[in-house]
Amino acid sequence: LGIGFTRSVIFSVLPEAVRAMQATFPDVRIDLMEILTEDQPATLRTGAIHLGIARVIGEFTKEPDLTYSELFDDPLVAVVPIEHPLAAQESITASEWGALAYITYPGHAGSQFSRQVLALLETAGSVPRIGHEAKEIHTALSLVAAGLGATVVGRSVAMNNRTDIRFLPITNIATHSRVIAVRKAESAHSLSDSFLAILRAQLGRVISRKTSIPDLD
Repeated sequence: LGIGFTRSVIFSVLPEAVRAMQATFPDVRIDLMEILTEDQPATLRTGAIHLGIARVIGEFTKEPDLTYSELFDDPLVAVVPIEHPLAAQESITASEWGALAYITYPGHAGSQFSRQVLALLETAGSVPRIGHEAKEIHTALSLVAAGLGATVVGRSVAMNNRTDIRFLPITNIATHSRVIAVRKAESAHSLSDSFLAILRAQLGRVISRKTSIPDLD
């Protein structure tokens, strides 16, 4: 079973689902590949993976040869250094980003996620000042912890994460991100069906765990 995933989901739903899948199907080899959301369709078409776990923001184009199913809604939140004055607040507005440099990820400022988040911040009244470009979300969070700026992640990233940063709701950004499953249409694969069933069975329990983020609903 080949599973492509966007790295942010390793903080929430992916590890437990993989463990449960391995326990249920001990003879199945599970190949995990970290793949950006925008690169998953091409990898699915090659057959290198059977299932993609992706993150999308707002509306997105659905390609006719793929099927998409939403796993959970994951609002965007700010990540700020624990020692910064903003960390004492219960929420943040986009305009308050001027107090901190913005740390982009993954890879470069032109990546799909970075481009969409920056556009949302600008629409909400912010003028983000790019301070650092991190290749990975782990690096971005480490740079925040070092006091070098702030970034934006999905709320589920706060699960099982470090304690030297603070996750804050962004009050004037209504557009949410969503974590979705992507598969090739008209291509039955019983193992990916089984993994999705296990993943969905665990979602309510995993996502409902308390994090440091107040509920935005």
